[in-house]
Amino acid sequence: SRLRDLKVCPAMYVAKYETKKWIETPNPNMERGSAVHSSIENTLNYGIHLEGEAAKLPVAQQWTSALLDMKDAGVLVAPEFKFGLDKNFNKVDFFRAPDLRARVGLDVLVNNGGKGLTIDWKTGHYKPEHLTDADFYGAATAVAIRTRTMDAMYVYLDEPHSTFTREIIKPEAMMLGFYDSFEKADDYLDSVGKNGLIRLLDPPDRK
Repeated sequence: SRLRDLKVCPAMYVAKYETKKWIETPNPNMERGSAVHSSIENTLNYGIHLEGEAAKLPVAQQWTSALLDMKDAGVLVAPEFKFGLDKNFNKVDFFRAPDLRARVGLDVLVNNGGKGLTIDWKTGHYKPEHLTDADFYGAATAVAIRTRTMDAMYVYLDEPHSTFTREIIKPEAMMLGFYDSFEKADDYLDSVGKNGLIRLLDPPDRK
């Protein structure tokens, strides 16, 4: 997401991640999405009924029921699973690792005897960039927890027909590609210079 922000608008990137002056405009759709995610998380953690908007979504009901059954059968079902990766793809602390290179936050991790699955709940519409995001989540998780296989799924709660699954093949090679993108972004920011970052708030050339 940081790479996407940098490509869309360097000024936005600086305001969000460097100067911390970015203020998110309240968005009812985002607030609804957050509430749905929280309800699903609580259901998977504590076995309680879905509440609010989530209770109105048949797909959310079907998935939480299936995941709770898997959990009862001894399958690892971990909602809101977060971890960091260092440059060698080792799992490290999400917040404080000195050699942190990437942060990964999954809506749900499933590990069934070495068969891994990452799930991202989506309210709203499909976007093409979700394919790349799914690849990153799946590949990062595969190299971090060393599963035998890994699939990455985006479940569209409002538009079930848009739901897709990506089979993760050669996750290390995939992550090398993502890390190469990180390096190029770092090189660009370094070329601007730390003292010149603030000038990106009004860049003269956005090519």
